[in-house]
Amino acid sequence: MVRCEKCGSPIRDGALACEQCGAKARQPYATAGWTPPKEMTAPEQGARVQRLDTSGRQPPAGAEKQVNPFVRNALGFIVLGSFLCSALALGALSSPNFFTLQNWYNILRVFCYQGIIALGAALAARLRGPDLSMGSMMALASVLIAMPVAAGRSALEGIAVAVLVCAVWGLVNGALVSFLRAPAALVTIIVSVLARSLSLSAGEGIPVSISGSGLMGLDGTWLSGAIPAFSLSLLFLCAGIAVLALWFTGRLTGRKAQASVPWKPATMLGYGFVAILSAAAGLVTLASVGAASPATGRDMEVNILFFFAAVQSSRLLDNGLAALGYALAAAFVWTVVNTSMTFLRVAAGFQTIALSAMALALLVVACCARGGYRRIRPGQDRGLFGYEA
Repeated sequence: MVRCEKCGSPIRDGALACEQCGAKARQPYATAGWTPPKEMTAPEQGARVQRLDTSGRQPPAGAEKQVNPFVRNALGFIVLGSFLCSALALGALSSPNFFTLQNWYNILRVFCYQGIIALGAALAARLRGPDLSMGSMMALASVLIAMPVAAGRSALEGIAVAVLVCAVWGLVNGALVSFLRAPAALVTIIVSVLARSLSLSAGEGIPVSISGSGLMGLDGTWLSGAIPAFSLSLLFLCAGIAVLALWFTGRLTGRKAQASVPWKPATMLGYGFVAILSAAAGLVTLASVGAASPATGRDMEVNILFFFAAVQSSRLLDNGLAALGYALAAAFVWTVVNTSMTFLRVAAGFQTIALSAMALALLVVACCARGGYRRIRPGQDRGLFGYEA
């Protein structure tokens, strides 16, 4: 039996005060054996406040564990820099022509479309996950642009159709990812197969040549000369589109900025911008090569994951502008590595293995930098690498 602390009279269970003296209880009286909770000391209360996250909710056990600052900020830069130094050293040892001006012109030409793909990957990294359909979208866009040019019609007609088709596919990707919360990698790899099939059907499985036809009234020197002025112009234009898309989705200056529209529609439109960048990459390859092939962008998924992991490999890249700039640096490293292996006469299969290993290494670094081992609350969706969406 529980008794009043003031007068000692017996008190029934659940009473809020003593019926004899009226003394109020700190908590409703319970059965015998009940003890009041222990009050927290000032140091314990301070420690508890420090464990609360920015939303005021207490994280689950283990979530307060911090990632090592070196892994969180610097390791990704060191890994990418080691790739670049190794490629330059191997290229110099393989041939004296590696550092010639002509070779670096070729590297610049390849970098133009790789840079556009990297911008799209950086934009997708600020949304809900990688868009693995960019390579197939690039092939589809190049075929759709080349077909009217080869038939003697205006290239603007093909560009308009390619941008429209790719944008619609991108919006479908974004709708499935944002509204249905489907995994971005799964959705986009299915769209990649469909887009590749459509490009094969449109081009009848053979390359579409525009040699001698010109493109948008431009001569061959401006399109595929030593300095690819047209491709560089498109690269700068795509950088502006990526900045606009980051501002539109509220990811330009950080992860917590306010979007211009609600988050789910903004995510859908963001993937639409990514698809438009893929169409621009297809236009660059068409201008550089002079032909559109349904096989364009094959195995591009490895490139996309490499660029995606690069911008996720450091917390210092949470700023959208920094992520775009670093994505272009990753595209340059990728191009130099690929060129150095070509000079070394590495077989195509081993090149794919080496490039895949590089992408896997950066993915591991990105997982460590983002604290992928930490627990996530039940029902909380943080996207790939623990990125809160």
